[in-house]
Amino acid sequence: RWSLYVLYTILLSYTAIFTAIAVWQYNRFLAGYESGDLTIFEQVIYNTLHGRPFYSTVDGQNHFGVHHSPILALLVPFAAIVPVPYLLYAATIISIVVSAIPIYLIVQEQLGDDTLAMILGVAYIMLPAFVGQAFQSFHEINLVLPFLTFSFYYFVKERFYAFLTMFVAGLMVKEDVSITLFMFAVYAIIKKRARIGFKI
Repeated sequence: RWSLYVLYTILLSYTAIFTAIAVWQYNRFLAGYESGDLTIFEQVIYNTLHGRPFYSTVDGQNHFGVHHSPILALLVPFAAIVPVPYLLYAATIISIVVSAIPIYLIVQEQLGDDTLAMILGVAYIMLPAFVGQAFQSFHEINLVLPFLTFSFYYFVKERFYAFLTMFVAGLMVKEDVSITLFMFAVYAIIKKRARIGFKI
């Protein structure tokens, strides 16, 4: 599909451009310092890499004493080769980009229009709420986007186990995600989709 190739090109360009801008701002003390959260997550990943799993001197305790975020462990191996602040910004932007793919798939499959699917996929990543994440302090909740959008995609496709896998993975990002699971349940009841109705 030509539209999918165009979308991939735009997503790759978006990743490169916004990661470069975020790193440029960070190196010039223009972003990321206002809340202190970036420092916390830098320490969590750096300390995990160096034998003190999930410890933060800012909080004075293990990060699990504050939030449930085991997803951060996936970033630890990359921290051995990429400076942690750069890694956190790149992870945020990649999360946004990947979450656009199920948006494209849902629109394409439901409406049968490749061009509209591509346009909405691009419009999605250009939402100010997402673009702004590249210029703010890192928060782990940013990483949940692809898990939620893929969860919704599999929900629409009525593939229960794929949906459940994506959502459980999303729960590894932060405890707040459980609220979204409740909303999925409400939506399922409204649509009268009992579990037995899902395709495997």
